[in-house]
Amino acid sequence: MLSQHFNSNPFRITVTDYSQRLNSLLSATTGQLRWGSAYTSLDSVYTILRDGTTSQALNTTGKARVAKNGDQILFYNILCNSVWLFEDNVLGAGSGSWEQWEEFKDSFNQVQTASFFTTNSFYSGNQNRLAVNFQSCPVAFRKELQSGEKTSGLNTDIICQIQFAAAMTARVDSFLCASVTISLPRNMGDLKLEY
Repeated sequence: MLSQHFNSNPFRITVTDYSQRLNSLLSATTGQLRWGSAYTSLDSVYTILRDGTTSQALNTTGKARVAKNGDQILFYNILCNSVWLFEDNVLGAGSGSWEQWEEFKDSFNQVQTASFFTTNSFYSGNQNRLAVNFQSCPVAFRKELQSGEKTSGLNTDIICQIQFAAAMTARVDSFLCASVTISLPRNMGDLKLEY
């Protein structure tokens, strides 16, 4: 009975896989972060820039809430397979900071109902995060369709280039969020994972 159900209705779910990449910036006004990846659908990247001169031990209290001030970031852009992802840089500090906020909301629309992140405090304090959305489909279809960057076919790593107002030392934690499909074929073989 159960096998008949799965023969006519194959089991298939999509989940999000999170993997972390660590980078360090040593007193640079232009920083480059390299993200090695081999996914079928890389959906987004979430990046936190922390003070590189303080303790980053796992037991540091409030560590997840502390980031570099967003006013220090002038702009950023992504180089993917030797092509810029954004036609124009995503602007940061001052009047352009709304572009970073909009890109963050597009990548993680849950932030619109979060209590910690607000439009006004996102760049004036230690709440700043960089986000990149690689999905090409509209928000309404993102749970049903895989439309991220196929990084398994890239010749080089993805590079995030960040321009700072002044030389900065930072520890950079980037989290790659990719769609992973788990399926059970009609012939009831082993579960299949598609990264």
